[in-house]
Amino acid sequence: MKRQTLLSRNHGKKVMLLLDDTGSTQQYNRASCLPGRRDSFIIKLMQSYFLIIFVWVMTLFAIGFLYFSKLITDEAVKNNDRILQQFSVMADDYILGNMKDIAIRLYENCQKEPALNQYMTQALDNNVVDTLAVRQYLSEMLAMNPAIESLALYYPQADLLVTNYVIRYPRTEGLYMGGLLTSFRDISRFDGQYKWVADGEYEVLSTLSPSAADESGALQPHTVNAIHFMRKVPCVNEPGKTGCVLFVTIREEYLYAMLQASSIEKFEELIIVDGGGIVASQTSKDMINKPVTELPYGKLLLDATYSASNHIYSVNGTSKVISVCRSPDTDWVYASVSPIGGLSSLGNLIFKVIGLTVFLASAAAAIMSALYARRLYRPLGSLTQACMRLMPHMPTDGLNEYQLINSTIDSLNTQVKKHRINQEKNRNILKQEYMIDFFNGGKAPIQPVLDWLDSLGISFPHDTNCAFIVQYRKSGSPQADPQWSRIAEYSVSLESKLNTGNSMCITGMGDNTVLIIVNYDRLRMGISDIVDLIATCGIDGTPLPIYVFNGDAVSQNSMHVSAMQARQAAAYHFLFPELSSIRYADISSREESKEQIDRSLLKNLSLHLKTQDHSRALTSLDSLVSALRDLDCSLEHAMWALRMTATMIEDAADAAGVQLDETGVGIPDSPELAEDVFKYKKMLIEILNTYFKSFDERHSERNRILINEAKEYIQQNINNTQLSLNGVADFIGISASHFSRIFKRETGMSFLDYITDYKLDYCRQLLITTDTKIEQITGMLGYSTPQYLANRFRIKYGCSPKEYRFRFRHSKQDSPAKIKT
Repeated sequence: MKRQTLLSRNHGKKVMLLLDDTGSTQQYNRASCLPGRRDSFIIKLMQSYFLIIFVWVMTLFAIGFLYFSKLITDEAVKNNDRILQQFSVMADDYILGNMKDIAIRLYENCQKEPALNQYMTQALDNNVVDTLAVRQYLSEMLAMNPAIESLALYYPQADLLVTNYVIRYPRTEGLYMGGLLTSFRDISRFDGQYKWVADGEYEVLSTLSPSAADESGALQPHTVNAIHFMRKVPCVNEPGKTGCVLFVTIREEYLYAMLQASSIEKFEELIIVDGGGIVASQTSKDMINKPVTELPYGKLLLDATYSASNHIYSVNGTSKVISVCRSPDTDWVYASVSPIGGLSSLGNLIFKVIGLTVFLASAAAAIMSALYARRLYRPLGSLTQACMRLMPHMPTDGLNEYQLINSTIDSLNTQVKKHRINQEKNRNILKQEYMIDFFNGGKAPIQPVLDWLDSLGISFPHDTNCAFIVQYRKSGSPQADPQWSRIAEYSVSLESKLNTGNSMCITGMGDNTVLIIVNYDRLRMGISDIVDLIATCGIDGTPLPIYVFNGDAVSQNSMHVSAMQARQAAAYHFLFPELSSIRYADISSREESKEQIDRSLLKNLSLHLKTQDHSRALTSLDSLVSALRDLDCSLEHAMWALRMTATMIEDAADAAGVQLDETGVGIPDSPELAEDVFKYKKMLIEILNTYFKSFDERHSERNRILINEAKEYIQQNINNTQLSLNGVADFIGISASHFSRIFKRETGMSFLDYITDYKLDYCRQLLITTDTKIEQITGMLGYSTPQYLANRFRIKYGCSPKEYRFRFRHSKQDSPAKIKT
């Protein structure tokens, strides 16, 4: 479809029209640049700007709120902690200080007044004195401390309680003091030097309150909330022992008034908790004399330490600051509770200034965003039209400008990527095929080589070239040998290492090999340097076990010559598998040499095969292979000699009637089928061993028959002084050497040892069964002197012939086998 772009005006607005080949038009709105769409990218961009600004503003407000909330909390905690510290110090100084003064003064007076310490060490029955002096003393002490409700002394030794208003004996029952006495008796058994106790309500007789008197003027008991401070007073006469316990009773009203005086504006309440977990005093009074655990934050007070701690706690939906500390002098816990208030005036001002700054910055950002979006519209529209021209068949429904541009870019990138992948695949395939053809095709014209390099985008900037063949060393384990993927990885690594300012490299992969052409600067590099780089190159920094073969350095026009030389150097790997690098310069003299192997080596091997001499045949084969490696002969002549060796073994097997194919062992058609000369020699040795083993198995039965005939001949001719190896061999019809070899194989001893052993045994039989003289036996057996016979007989039987005959005849009851031998 052909399209034309026209510009027209529609009510003062620019409109872009596209005319197709049918004459119909499609309107492209300026606001969207796409047919029929009003939600353009610019509008969405503005919406995104404003959304970002909104989120940014809300984030700043949230951060500011959290920051100032922390300021408020820190301020409340600081004030609450300061008030609690002031209150706890004042309470300890006001109450505990006075109580300590009374206890110290009492201890000092006990040393002067016998009436005060009379009941410390003796029971009441043995120490009846007037207790009015003790009561009078307590009344005088009470008059000096108007904040104290009452004073009392309890003597544990005498079980006596004396107060400033009553003297209580344990055997006298009272209507209003029985419970109080029992309480004093129980709480006086405390550990430590002093203790606070809130005992709740008790009926007492008060001399300070006129309300205690009835109409007749008599004092009546009344109920008070008693808070006791107890202090142990040491015994004056017995140091280290408690003489009495001082009870100081304070009215709850006094302690509450002290708490009220300490509270300030915005301070909710103060709490004092005694060591038993009972609320001793509280500014709100609703929890006095109740367990502190009934408070929502009671556990915080029970876990208080001597150092002040602050806690944020929610009570009925209201966040409060609770400061808690334990008195260092008593076991009481002080706590202050304060709600978290608002900011100070300075904090409010700072918060308003920051809020105004954020608002103005956000407005400025919105205006700048709108201006930049307006400036972006024109190039965006042009780019959108260009994308539609590039991709005319792309569907545009539901796309805005940004999405259209992205889709066009993605499509173009996909096409370029596919093109590059296909190009790279084709390039690698062409390079691999051409490298193999180049190394195997002989003399290729130089111009096609240069054209091929140019088609692959490869240019050789230097004048010198050299061809290399890299072959992997096989380990014998399929799992450890390099696979095709590793060969390809090594090839890539090699190209990256040799493509430098001083050299250029292209590689191809063959069967377990890498083919390489290196173009290099001869002034800066040499062939030995390139060989070192190839040998040290590896995968992941680890060099691989390889063989390197290379031709000579040549010019551009004779590049194929170096490839042919590298191929020839690689062929000599058959003769020299132990060398990791073979240069053509090392084997060029062999290629030009006319020297041939000494044919006597082949003749000796043939002779030993015909005479069935196994060990000498193996020695001749080893000498032949060593000569091929040591002589300066060509590889072609070495291959000819090895093929001749294989032919001789086949001929010898045929002549002996041994079919090697039937044994499962065959000679390879060509030495090249083996990896190297040593493995080929190993194959020939296995064939020789098989040949001789099969030959021996075929002739073992005939050999046994021949040896048995030889033994019979020896027995019949043992008296013949002319008995010899050659005579026996002639008798059975074989050569002396063959007879000697098979005789030892069948009997396990040589012919001479067998004859000697048989003659000595024959001599022993004559000594036992006949009276033949030793001299006659010597002549019969062919020995030169009787002394020589005696020496040989002694070696085998341990005694002389004469001694042997003598022992046998004097031991007829013993068998000859029992005679010492």
